[in-house]
Amino acid sequence: MDVRTVNDPSTTYTEADWNPDTWEGCQANPMTAYCGSKKFAEKTAWDFLEANKDVLKFKLATVNPVYVFGPQKFDEDVTEHLNTSCEVVNGLLHSSADVPVNNQIRGQYIDVRDVSKAHLLAFQKENTIGKRLGLSVESFVCQDVVDILNEDFPTLKGKLPTGDRKAADAIAFSSFDTSESKKILGFKFRTLRETVDDMTTQILKKEGRL
Repeated sequence: MDVRTVNDPSTTYTEADWNPDTWEGCQANPMTAYCGSKKFAEKTAWDFLEANKDVLKFKLATVNPVYVFGPQKFDEDVTEHLNTSCEVVNGLLHSSADVPVNNQIRGQYIDVRDVSKAHLLAFQKENTIGKRLGLSVESFVCQDVVDILNEDFPTLKGKLPTGDRKAADAIAFSSFDTSESKKILGFKFRTLRETVDDMTTQILKKEGRL
């Protein structure tokens, strides 16, 4: 991801794109450092493979997910605060009706169970060798999550923000075309509704509200 173009609706990233930041440039602030860390970790792996290809006996594929949502592996792993990606949904679930919906939190998403399956297939399938696999279903803004919570969980209605659907629809930003990865992996990713519903059900059950 290039932080300079991430909010540009004319920009479409693909699996072929790399963050253009240099090591020095990534020292600018925590966000560029975070994004850069992912680039340099992956690039080091590819460079190591290239430099030692005559002696190495393993092959490489990398899996690059976007925001990873979804239920925790075990119910006991549900806590008041979750990891950064899942906290997007968890925070909205625990907000109140008078809180504005922050659509500045936006991007692309993928379900954690689909990320797990992609890692497994990367080991099992020959056509993944040497590939950078981008994992994304589609774009989202927080309004999309709020709409699902209000529509699919009647007991929460009136307790959660409703936001502004019209304003949310006017928000435009970059996209991530992962059609090549989807073709290689060969399975259908879960929708945002499936992911949010499963995640919310688990949380509400753990909290004794369902």
